Amino acid sequence: DNAPSMHSGSQVLAAFVLLTILCSVNSQYDGDVARTLSMFAGTAYCDPTNVAAWKISKTCSATLQNFIVTNTYYQKSTDAFAYMGFDDSSRIVVISFKGTNPEDYEDWIDDLESLESYNQTCQLSGGVSFQGSTGFCKYYTSLSTNGLLQSSVSLINSKPGYSVYVTGHSLGGAAAAIHAADLIGSFGRGISNLKLITFGEPRVGDISFTNVLSAYSFQNQIFRVIHAHDIVPHLPWCCIDTSCTSAPACPHQHPTEVWYDNDMKSDNEDVMCSDTNGEDFSCSDKSYLDFSIPDHLYYFDLFLFDVCC
Repeated sequence: DNAPSMHSGSQVLAAFVLLTILCSVNSQYDGDVARTLSMFAGTAYCDPTNVAAWKISKTCSATLQNFIVTNTYYQKSTDAFAYMGFDDSSRIVVISFKGTNPEDYEDWIDDLESLESYNQTCQLSGGVSFQGSTGFCKYYTSLSTNGLLQSSVSLINSKPGYSVYVTGHSLGGAAAAIHAADLIGSFGRGISNLKLITFGEPRVGDISFTNVLSAYSFQNQIFRVIHAHDIVPHLPWCCIDTSCTSAPACPHQHPTEVWYDNDMKSDNEDVMCSDTNGEDFSCSDKSYLDFSIPDHLYYFDLFLFDVCC
């Protein structure tokens, strides 16, 4: 007879913890929020069937157990996957994108290193466009044009006043950033509750992509988290390594970078970088001769490829 009350009690506690974390700040960066979002990002690497049923590891379910998945999207041709849902107790909507499969990431990094310029236009259904990678654009649009954007808009509209978090790791971070741009195009200034937090996100486009994100004054709700010397946020390489020019077609990061120049274990001190320049050479860009692949695999001491699976 006590089992139901114990279960409901644990759900209430989990809901309180998640609500406290995600609502502790309105628009400023918070490390506890980011760690929770990294679990949502990690869950996107799990089997889509398990994600749809929210069968995730105890490591993540203890924090995320009250989340309800509303939609999942998988595109075989691009191996793209994303899911979305909500938590009424915490008044949040989360949309999360899968990154590159762990067995493929070294080849993917090699491909990024070989790119020299962004000469292709990525046109989004929401009405915005930018110069960027054909690969990133194809990965995202393979999902968005098959119902993901429409479902995101419907879900957000059905949850007025909820915070909308878009997240992803690696290639999933690129897709998440493009989705944020697509939502901005779809809603305009009517989506001031949008919050983008990515992990190890590569350079999605040239300066035109930064302009899309910054045009709506949401920079204090857009954060790229970088673990120490993670190589991927610095790929494709800048046209000029020591300046990262904002010239058209040159790969360029968007603000705001949050740099953890540590192991993200015992030391979780972060550095808030420029909120106007995504290529801040007082932050991780200054490490351009000392990049690391292992730092890309772990965020908040979580191996994101399987921590939630």
